[in-house]
Amino acid sequence: MNTKITISDAIASILSQLDVNYLFGVSGANIETLHDAVHRLDAHNVESVLCKSEVGAAFMADGYARHKRPYNKAALGVCCSTSGGGMLNLAVGVAEARASGIPLLALVGCPPSVMEGQGAFQDASGGLDRVDGYSLWSAITKYTAVITQAGFWSQIYEAITQALNGFCGPVALLLPRDIMESEAPPCPDFWPLSPKDFLTDTENRVCESLDTDLDDLIQAITGCSAPLIVAGPEMQGNAELQAFCHSTGIPVVTTLECTSAFPNSHPRYIGSIGVAGHSAAHNYLQTCDLVLSLGSQLEGMTRAPFEKALQQKNTWIVNRSVSSTPNYANLRSIKLSPTLITSRLSTAKASLKDKFNHITFDTLIHVTPKLVKHDKRHNPGLTTSESLIALQPHLDQFSRVFMDAGNCAASAAHYLTLPDHAHSTIALGMGGMGYAICASTGAQLAGDTGKSLVICGDGAFLMAGMEIHTAIERQLPILWVIFNDSQHGMCTSRQRFHFESRLTCTQYSSVNFQGVARGLAGENELWTARVHDQQQLSRKLAEYSALPIQAPGVIELIINKEEIPPFFPLSVMETTHHHPAAVETT
Repeated sequence: MNTKITISDAIASILSQLDVNYLFGVSGANIETLHDAVHRLDAHNVESVLCKSEVGAAFMADGYARHKRPYNKAALGVCCSTSGGGMLNLAVGVAEARASGIPLLALVGCPPSVMEGQGAFQDASGGLDRVDGYSLWSAITKYTAVITQAGFWSQIYEAITQALNGFCGPVALLLPRDIMESEAPPCPDFWPLSPKDFLTDTENRVCESLDTDLDDLIQAITGCSAPLIVAGPEMQGNAELQAFCHSTGIPVVTTLECTSAFPNSHPRYIGSIGVAGHSAAHNYLQTCDLVLSLGSQLEGMTRAPFEKALQQKNTWIVNRSVSSTPNYANLRSIKLSPTLITSRLSTAKASLKDKFNHITFDTLIHVTPKLVKHDKRHNPGLTTSESLIALQPHLDQFSRVFMDAGNCAASAAHYLTLPDHAHSTIALGMGGMGYAICASTGAQLAGDTGKSLVICGDGAFLMAGMEIHTAIERQLPILWVIFNDSQHGMCTSRQRFHFESRLTCTQYSSVNFQGVARGLAGENELWTARVHDQQQLSRKLAEYSALPIQAPGVIELIINKEEIPPFFPLSVMETTHHHPAAVETT
């Protein structure tokens, strides 16, 4: 009997020690030894999840880490692929994690090192006629290493440490097959005993060194007359921030990336800001004299509607990364986890108690939906806003709400009021279509209770819809709501305004998504519906809610009335373009 512990075996054991639970991936010749090692280990806290594409695997790992991390700072998403096309597919999803600061470990199988540069199948060692895999992964991760037998333990330690600390992000280990099959060196003495031991105390030490900055921030809040706090995604569920704002009366807004980052029912919540934001939030921002952004760098999608006004404000940004902050004369940034700032702010509650309770702001109202006049408007079918109105009463049953990039996400973020227990996500790092369809599976596996809701367009489903098969196999309680208007809606909307309604490469023939989804499931494995009006939609949503067991579901909405989305650039162009598209108010 062979008792040799290979590097593949060691990696499987490390994944179990890290309590990652799932290895998302697609197998292949140069990663199969890792899958076999996980299978032989037979641990309760790590198993392989077969995805339908490597892109989906990376998105699932992202969703897992993104929704596990608020409750476990050592949470790590893990995905894998074989070499060649599998590696390149995986990179697409990993890039989103890089831009969004999500801790991911990408394990990439490679041809045997002894065959590098000698015609190995899927060789990515670099050269005139070979992809340079190391350079590729270095460009989209915090840390990349080609594993060697001698350096194995230090390389994987560095990778995990980099992923989990500072501005978190993905790391990649490139695994030549012969190295994977070689004997692992003995585990070194420095190896951590638990996942939390990979977390460094660097941020706490940095926080102590920034006492002057933090004192200045508290003085600035004390001295201003109308402050505003922007709660970014990392503020989701932050009880200290909620208590601070309740005590001081400081108004709060959220961003498109995570509209649930602050309780929507809180009396000091104004709404969300950004390209799909609310006028009440934007109006107050125009009049405030201090902006404190916690967990958001106020990127272009967030600040576009009020850029000129923001330039004049006393603005503070606290984030793990400040490399993408706007270049304003009055802006001051602190590179630090915003959760550490909220702890410090709590100490100032007594001196600021009720100081800003007198501040009033507009009631949150929504943009009045407007239809684009064209030949489809008299056909039977829903509008996006009608669909969301029908969906609103059913949100309480969901713990996680994913919105996929495009018109439906902009509309959902604008029109929906999320229950306080829900965690919403729009992946704006790279903003790719299909993320929500896949990431919801990882997030559902990370969550202890509750269901997940996915709001996505038909274009996104055409790109990534096969990934729901993984959730069907595991009978995960995820409801995918597909807005079917036979087009890439945001692209069509832009072409109506920018190109005088010359529509090119945005529309396609109709697809029956209910039929497609049914083809992915066995009998009684998937609940499905296809609806054409608001009443039908409400009935079907109630039917799904009343299912005796939690189960996956797909509901297809036939959208035959095209609306202008509540998207700031398009609302401006509606009134300023020389040849605006005709509109009518619904």
